[in-house]
Amino acid sequence: MMGKGHVPSALWRCVTLLSFCTLLNAKEKEGGVELGPREPGDPKYWLHLKNIAFSEGELNPPFDGKLSDFSLTVKNPGVRSFTMTISLDLQHYDLLHLPKITVDGKVLKYSPLDPIEIPIFVNDTIAALDRKVSITLEDPSGKK
Repeated sequence: MMGKGHVPSALWRCVTLLSFCTLLNAKEKEGGVELGPREPGDPKYWLHLKNIAFSEGELNPPFDGKLSDFSLTVKNPGVRSFTMTISLDLQHYDLLHLPKITVDGKVLKYSPLDPIEIPIFVNDTIAALDRKVSITLEDPSGKK
């Protein structure tokens, strides 16, 4: 028999979790700090990759989200294609308002639940190849 004021532990955990989620999604108040992800259209909407990885080669300099130019050296002459995997830092996004990702001018369709893998093909008719790949993240609201 439960006494007055007794809250079952499972219910208490649920209430605590809801309070924590509410706190994480709290929006900025006058003079306060915003804790949740930025909404599309906000000038501080997050437009940085968390990571870039390749199935072949060595990235130089090593990935840093603050840099925008990297060089990948693939020493294996037999490589005809490889995979580029890009990662978003999902803690910065409302999963219903993810950034628009463009790779070489083409909009990439992706799910936040799956790895974002892009095949890169190289031309095998020449000995060396300079191949430029452009990745752009945009605010889904269209604001620059």
